[in-house]
Amino acid sequence: MAEENSKTHAVVNFTIDNSVEVVPKTWVMADHKHTYFPPLGVKKLKKMVKDGVPPDPKWQTFECRIYKWFGKSAGRLRHTLFGSQILRGGTWF
Repeated sequence: MAEENSKTHAVVNFTIDNSVEVVPKTWVMADHKHTYFPPLGVKKLKKMVKDGVPPDPKWQTFECRIYKWFGKSAGRLRHTLFGSQILRGGTWF
């Protein structure tokens, strides 16, 4: 987990629906198999992710798989995730 220690965000795969999302490191639970996720609209969610807003214990938690840890801004993360790289089965190509 050395990589995770210096990073601020993670790319996670939600196992419930196989969706992929960027979340702040603080939303990922200690087991690294679950993450908090807020019940908010996409517009507010993006700002919360970018700002690294701490999770509310009332938020629902979801099982997830961590694909990659990052220390860059949320905008750059989204570009990496959806722009210049392709994610296939947990492997970056």
